[in-house]
Amino acid sequence: MIKFLTISIRNFLSYGNNTTKLKLDFTKPTLITGKNYDSIVDGQITSNGAGKSTILNALTWCIYDRTISNMAQDDLVNYINDKQMEDSVTFSKDASVY
Repeated sequence: MIKFLTISIRNFLSYGNNTTKLKLDFTKPTLITGKNYDSIVDGQITSNGAGKSTILNALTWCIYDRTISNMAQDDLVNYINDKQMEDSVTFSKDASVY
């Protein structure tokens, strides 16, 4: 059985130049929420565009070389930095870590 441990994202879609590393080996169901401080509607900070779906897109990109939303590779690179996209996943299988 494959167990996903972490994912690291940098300059991938809405994630910027700082590397974001997320744990994926949850022991309980986990709710992922976000706040997009660039998007304020009626005085409220929204969660649209905060990068929640990007986590799934990054994971599927690492595994299948495509995203869940079938985006072109050139569209995956953060449009502000426009370079140095990094996306990696750490997983274990049969007591080995990859």
